[in-house]
Amino acid sequence: MIMNQGGTTTMTEKETLALIETLKANNEELLKQVALLTEQVAYLTNKLYGKSSEKRAVNPD
Repeated sequence: MIMNQGGTTTMTEKETLALIETLKANNEELLKQVALLTEQVAYLTNKLYGKSSEKRAVNPD
């Protein structure tokens, strides 16, 4: 990082590219987690509210 005249720091191009790659990898992991959790929610929702969750009484008529 480089300190500019205003006292703030700026990143070099190399640091920026490294950060972008890190963030891409992090984003990919998070997307995998979202997909897995979405699958789990669908499975558990189906298990909870699926066909066998409410057994219907047979109508004797």
